[in-house]
Amino acid sequence: MSKCRNCSGTLRNGETSCFICGSPVPPEKRQVTFRDRFRTGVKIGFFFCGGLTIASLFSDMGPSFVKSLVATLILMLVKSSADQMAETQ
Repeated sequence: MSKCRNCSGTLRNGETSCFICGSPVPPEKRQVTFRDRFRTGVKIGFFFCGGLTIASLFSDMGPSFVKSLVATLILMLVKSSADQMAETQ
């Protein structure tokens, strides 16, 4: 529950105007948290390692296939657990 900025009246979630004074309620802006940034970073790292894993099959440049595969699997586990933790909010 939030409060009106003009009259300090109690507002329900989703109300667009205050029922006491009639002033419009500005929409709440959701700030980007560290958790969201971490999930994005892990997702980018996962796709990058997946690309390196596929590329290591066809060339000798970069890390070996086993190292790339292990890194991809670890990032997949971290990504799935980060996604599950974000769902609880």
